[in-house]
Amino acid sequence: MVPQGSPPGNVRPPQSVAVAIANGRAHAEVAAAIAEPLRELLGHDVGDWHRFGFESVKERTVRTVLRGSLGDVPVHLKAFRPDTLADRARDAVRRPRGVAEAEHLAAARALGLPAVEVLAHGMAADHDQRRSFVVTRTVADAEPFTFAVPMAVQAAVGKLLRSVHALGLELADLHPGNLVVDGTGGVWLLDP
Repeated sequence: MVPQGSPPGNVRPPQSVAVAIANGRAHAEVAAAIAEPLRELLGHDVGDWHRFGFESVKERTVRTVLRGSLGDVPVHLKAFRPDTLADRARDAVRRPRGVAEAEHLAAARALGLPAVEVLAHGMAADHDQRRSFVVTRTVADAEPFTFAVPMAVQAAVGKLLRSVHALGLELADLHPGNLVVDGTGGVWLLDP
């Protein structure tokens, strides 16, 4: 999401606390509701998170998306992989992708857009690498958006796009894979 006016600013996860793991393996800004389970998870390499009940939803060269629960909160975890020197340089010059995505989602929500709720973001260890990550609350009964959805849902997507345009925003990565439809037909942004 690229603001075309004054940026709404950095918004931390609700009631967030800082979590650090011994020996500097990981750190996060995290909502209190998932702080302890996330602290335990961050004590392990990202590649081992499936052993803690997380299932892979999407695996790409630059990111892994997992679904599971932290405590009794259903979540999606997206861990970014800085594979190339260019990825590492971009993260160093700008900010890690997990932090950037968390800020974009929080800014979208602050503007009244239906974006998933950020519960945490930070850095995690994966063997000898560090990976930025973002944790979002899972949207209940969500299905991926497709153009085969009912006309009412398509109209809701059109209304969302008009709202984005009216706010003067440009969504840098808008495509059907970054939208989900909840059980009531509501449309949610996953990655503005």
